[in-house]
Amino acid sequence: MADRAQSKALIGADYLYAPDQDWWNCFQYLSDAAHAIFLLPAARGGTFKEIMWLKDQNLLSQCVFVMPETISETGVHAGMKVSTALKIVEWHPVDHAREWTAAQEAILAEAKLLLPDYQAPGAVFTLDGNGRIRAQAPLRLGSAIFKIAKLRKAIKVVLVR
Repeated sequence: MADRAQSKALIGADYLYAPDQDWWNCFQYLSDAAHAIFLLPAARGGTFKEIMWLKDQNLLSQCVFVMPETISETGVHAGMKVSTALKIVEWHPVDHAREWTAAQEAILAEAKLLLPDYQAPGAVFTLDGNGRIRAQAPLRLGSAIFKIAKLRKAIKVVLVR
């Protein structure tokens, strides 16, 4: 791994491939060197461990939390043109609202961080030092023509405050 001082000088995202047994060391290394950390809250073990570590290291102020957008009532749908030789036999709609509520409750109970209630348009937000919402901006990327520009604008709103 590169020296931590060198990593802090990187422009853009750093990425390290690591086998599953090494993910924790890589996560700590990258988050310690990061200027911004993007995090999708979840009630799963690994994500929850990351959130607790970020809180313990006083790195929450560097986090931009992402609330996923629900594009349709049955979850996110994506379409693509495929050859007739390919047949899709399973469909798993995503219930972002249910998953978000589970993460919200677990994170409040264990980490004492107050995440906003789920909103179908999705959002990005930051927390203050007390674990409360500092700034929030809606996403609504599904209907946007220039999705990257809209995402950048939302991130800028929550990082500037």
